[in-house]
Amino acid sequence: MAEFPARFRLASGPGYTMHGDFFNVWPKEEMAQRVRDCINAIVKCGFDGRP
Repeated sequence: MAEFPARFRLASGPGYTMHGDFFNVWPKEEMAQRVRDCINAIVKCGFDGRP
């Protein structure tokens, strides 16, 4: 039997309570390097943080 979306319930309550959580767990030095070298420089970097 397939589930119907109307039967789902959020732990937080009605649909308007939906939200996303963000946990920043990057080491400070690594984050600073990527912000400096990629974001501030407006450069697309790879997964390793290098252009």
